[in-house]
Formats: sequence, structure tokens, C-alpha cells
Amino acid sequence: MSYNKGLFPNETKTNNKIKTFIITFAVFIVVLSVCSIVLFMYSLDFDINNLVESTTVPEETTTEDVKPVFSVESLSGKSNVMFIITDGDDNVESVFCTLTDFDSKQFQVKQVDGNAQYLYGETYKSINGIYADFAESGLQNFFLEKWNINVDKYAVFKMNDLRRFLSLYNGITVNVTENVNYKSSDFNLELPKGKQEISGEKALNYLMICDDGDKENVICHIITSVLKAEYMENSENLFKKFVNLSRTNISVIDFFDSLETLETYCYADDKFLPQPFSEGDNE
Repeated sequence: MSYNKGLFPNETKTNNKIKTFIITFAVFIVVLSVCSIVLFMYSLDFDINNLVESTTVPEETTTEDVKPVFSVESLSGKSNVMFIITDGDDNVESVFCTLTDFDSKQFQVKQVDGNAQYLYGETYKSINGIYADFAESGLQNFFLEKWNINVDKYAVFKMNDLRRFLSLYNGITVNVTENVNYKSSDFNLELPKGKQEISGEKALNYLMICDDGDKENVICHIITSVLKAEYMENSENLFKKFVNLSRTNISVIDFFDSLETLETYCYADDKFLPQPFSEGDNE
């Protein structure tokens, strides 16, 4: 028996309508759901682009630190300081003045021994005698009258305290002119001839026993070794030690007023180095 495809025409039409309705309803539900999700994410400020994983790695923006440029060409003015080194009984061992002229770009060192005799007023006196009678002001007058060196700042160090201060630095570079084999009740010192890095204590001992003509050179080497950029970060603590170990009229205000100049000099590539004093420069 064969069946006619159009045997139940009404039932077929009904099934087609139901299928169409179901498909249409399903599409409607899907569209409605997608719209609802999009609206919900939008309300949360959600970036829909983040749903798709990006394969592009964002470029990192790096800013290089600009290294400041330090140059002594920007500095001006003068700074003269007198340093007095005494023994345990307050007798002068040595006196030296640092003379810095940032205008002419000169850095000089003048040194005299405590026992050296000079005409002071109408009589000859030793440096130690001038200090004993007139203290710092007497030596200030002496340097002004003898070499036209005007110093208003000073620091007085006992020998052992200056050794302690110099020991705060990593090392002092000096040029030893001849082999040293020195022994005394105060200290022993052995050094080979030549340029070398030694402790601050040894540098100061060498200063005390080297030839008079070489003393200013040794002081210049000590100053050069101390005025380095590597010590600037600790400069405030070093100054506190300086004040605690000496008797000085250099105040905290003086230090901070000159800190920028000191920093510029220490960091500068074009800094001028200290040199032994030249008699004609201050006349």
C-alpha cells in the first residue's frame, strides 16, 4: 500500500509553523541575551576588545635618567682656609692654607713648619711662638703680611685627631720621593719610593718627615684624594666628624652655603687640582 504525501495536509502545515516559531524564538533569545550581556559590560566600563587576546606586546616606554653635568666654569669667588696641626701639648707642628680662586681657576697650598722663624713685626718669631702669643689671629696676620694671603676661616687639629679624620677616607695617593725607613717614639714608617696609595695616617706621618720642599706637594695629594665625588653622599657626616675632631670657626651654615660649590667641584671633570704655592700670584 502506498501513502500519499498530501494525505494530512493540515498537520504538515501546522508542524512547519511550529518549527518556524521555535527557530524564530530561539534566535530572538540568543540576540536578546547577547544584547543584555553587551549592555551589562558597557555599564561596567568593560572594554570589549579585551575579550580578544592580543598577540601584540605593548612597547615599554623607558625614560633614561639624565646625568647632570658639573663644571667648575660655573663657579666664582674665592675661599681661603687655614689649617693648624698641633701636638698633644698644643705646640704647632705645621700650618697650611688652602687658597681657592674659582674666577682664575687656581687652587694653591701654602705650608710652613711650626719651628720656622720669620720676622713678625720688629722681631723674629717661630710660627709656634706666634701661635702661642696670638693664637689663630696672629697666624692670620702673619700670612696676610708675609704673602698677602687673607684667611678668615680656620681649623685647628691635634695630630692624633687629624689622623682619625683622614682614616675615614679609603686611601691617600702620594708620590714618595725616596725610600722611607723611619723609626721614632712617635711612629714608625716604611715606604718604598714611588707613587702609591696609603692610609691617611701614613700620609700624615710622611708629611711630618718628608723634605720641606716636598711638604706642599704631599698636602696637595692629600687634598686631591679627599675631594672626590665618591665621598659626596656622606659629606654631611664627614663634616660632623670634621667639627667634632677640630676647633674651627667653620659653621654648619658655612658648610651648607658652600655645599653646592663643593659638590660641583668634586663631580666636575674639568676641576683644577691643588698646586704648591707660587710666591708671585698673591702680590
